[in-house]
Amino acid sequence: MTPAVPGWGASMIDSTGQGKGSEAAGPVPLRAAAVEFAATDGGVLRGLRYGEGERWVVLVHDEGHDLDAWKILVPELAALGLTVLAFDLRGHGTSDDPWEPRLLPTDVVAALRLARSEGARALYLVGAGAGATAALVAAGKLQVKALVALSPHAELDGIPPGALRESRAPKLFIVGGADPSAAAQASSVHRASIGWSVLAAPPVEAQGTDLLASEWGETVAEHVLVFLTDYL
Repeated sequence: MTPAVPGWGASMIDSTGQGKGSEAAGPVPLRAAAVEFAATDGGVLRGLRYGEGERWVVLVHDEGHDLDAWKILVPELAALGLTVLAFDLRGHGTSDDPWEPRLLPTDVVAALRLARSEGARALYLVGAGAGATAALVAAGKLQVKALVALSPHAELDGIPPGALRESRAPKLFIVGGADPSAAAQASSVHRASIGWSVLAAPPVEAQGTDLLASEWGETVAEHVLVFLTDYL
């Protein structure tokens, strides 16, 4: 199946998650439940879960950020009926130290397994920067239905390059096209990926979750939502 990813000028989903032309119900307050789970090295990773259901999306932020980087996107994902799990990477936010990039993919797998243990029947991943790269590797170890990578890095310390292309899940890559280095990395990951994928590059310098707060932020979020909707 080929997802219907809109052009940059399109408008398909409003801020309440309703289709264009549908009756807006207004924002629904989200209740967050604190979660914690074990990393492979015995450390503890902590985060927040929004909603309950059988379709879970796991959000993986970039180095130097924390789970709050997803605050713009969380309500939109929840409006699609997804249970949202956002967690702090090791060495960030409330999760245990130290920062170990080579362990990030196994941490993402641990988050996916937590979702499975809580009743998830369908899994989705959305990652940014190093978190996007870790999500790509993790998706090769535990099957997901679809994956979104915002400004993925072409390399992750301690991870073989081939590990990034093991997942055949449909993928949406988005990168700020005004940053040549970031655009080149995302393009490299996109070209090497297996299975259906698409690369979008709005004309901004912002990268990762900062894309969501850029002047093209609403359209970036819309791309993510429309893409995931095709696999719900």
